[in-house]
Amino acid sequence: MSAPIGEAEAASRLQAGEAALAAGRAPEAEQIARAVLAARRRDAGAHYLLGRALAALGRFADAETAFRALDRLRPGVAEVATQLALCALQAGDGARAVRLLRAAARKHPGDFNIAYNLAGLLHDEGELDAAIEAYERALAIDPAHLFARRGLAFTLSERGNDVRAGEIADGVLGDAPHDPVAIAVRAACALRAGKPDEARALVERHFRREASDPVNTALVLGRYGEALDRLGEPQRAFAAWQAGNGEMRAAFAARHEASAGAYSLAEAQRLRSVFAGRPGGAAAEPRGPAPVFLVGFQRAGTTLIEQILAAHPAVQTTGEDDSIAPLREAAGSGEDSLRALLAADPARLTGLRRKYWKAARPEGPPGDGRVFIDKLPLNMIWLGVIGRVFPDARILLAVRDPRDVVLSAFQQRFAMTDANYRLLDWQETARFYDAVMGAGMAGLAASPGPEVYEARYEAIVADWRGEARRMLDFLGLPWDEAVLDYREQAKARAITTPSADQVRRPVYTDALGRWKRYEFAYGPVMVDLAAWVERFGY
Repeated sequence: MSAPIGEAEAASRLQAGEAALAAGRAPEAEQIARAVLAARRRDAGAHYLLGRALAALGRFADAETAFRALDRLRPGVAEVATQLALCALQAGDGARAVRLLRAAARKHPGDFNIAYNLAGLLHDEGELDAAIEAYERALAIDPAHLFARRGLAFTLSERGNDVRAGEIADGVLGDAPHDPVAIAVRAACALRAGKPDEARALVERHFRREASDPVNTALVLGRYGEALDRLGEPQRAFAAWQAGNGEMRAAFAARHEASAGAYSLAEAQRLRSVFAGRPGGAAAEPRGPAPVFLVGFQRAGTTLIEQILAAHPAVQTTGEDDSIAPLREAAGSGEDSLRALLAADPARLTGLRRKYWKAARPEGPPGDGRVFIDKLPLNMIWLGVIGRVFPDARILLAVRDPRDVVLSAFQQRFAMTDANYRLLDWQETARFYDAVMGAGMAGLAASPGPEVYEARYEAIVADWRGEARRMLDFLGLPWDEAVLDYREQAKARAITTPSADQVRRPVYTDALGRWKRYEFAYGPVMVDLAAWVERFGY
């Protein structure tokens, strides 16, 4: 231990550490905090500074250790609970972050920051109704809080409550006329009301880039592009989407450009290479129940398919949970581990099936006569691995004209991930589509077991009832009149994909062949799309 220092000296050093952290010098702040702790190991302020400095450096596990030490010194402090939850979130465990903040909210029901941060976490985890309740609790504590008001308006808008969302957004704009989230909410309300001219005028009148950040700039410009699209100005619409995406891409490049995560461009390319030309061996004998996997590419119609089928009383769907994590972990990121899985004996594969069900449905596989649909579009990348572990699985493959798919994906505002980062650049969107579909098709060719049904978006739009019957036949289920009520059932569900608005509306034909209005942009991307357009018969 270093020589002891007095409280005044410690406070002075920690003040310098706080200044360093505020100025972006996290390593210096960490060094100061550790020096104080070397002399005063129970100094709460030093633990607090250390935790925040480590989090700023991206060392979230170490940051959590520092905050745990602080929690032991000062148990029950609301700010410590918040910091622990943020560490879990930044480490990629949103569900644990929610659990931590929910526990903190029970202990500190009057703490605004806990209620407010919990609302944001619940929103990001797709628990929209719970997020609305948390925002309302926060606003009961601080009714004037601008960010809580706009967060509530945004979540209500996503939930389809445009009347209340619009009223709250108007109030925010009364206090902050250039607030980008409130502008985006009001524009969305206008678009859903069939008033694109109003949405365009709202953005042009209120939005100021200098008053926004990259994420919210992309949000507003996305709405602006939608308005211009509906007003018959495709070139200006495309330019708006490009501008918004460009800001997002610059903001997130450091985190995602070189990533090789499970759903990244690099991993799709790797798995495509592994399975391409690999001979399909004989399918192994089934070993217990198998799920149905609903896959494709973003904006190919997977959410619409899911909502139609989820209306059947014998069907359970997952949303977009990461249920195949045990399979991916077994496959690993190297050639040796993947080859070992592909050559695995029945005992190991049976064990992996059990691990899958534990992750996907902790209560166990569904009983006879029931169907479990695992919907995560980009599991397309992992079909070669899925087919090895579940050769008896059925695959619902969502297919749509690739030109419409990439246009729709490019214009949407997705939560930022390794995969969605690739959708921020027009040419890279097409490149990612090619890699994802290539990996999936190569994986299926090397896995002769799974049965595949191509659920075509265009067929659903033309005759959704007939296509629903055909999909149910493929799943071995009888027709049920409840399916006719899928839109009403969808309204009661918290749908967190950008398709939420569309699936709650009657099936419409507006999006068919929409790419033709944007033909001017397709020259650079057809090198990646032409083969798929031909393969799928478009």
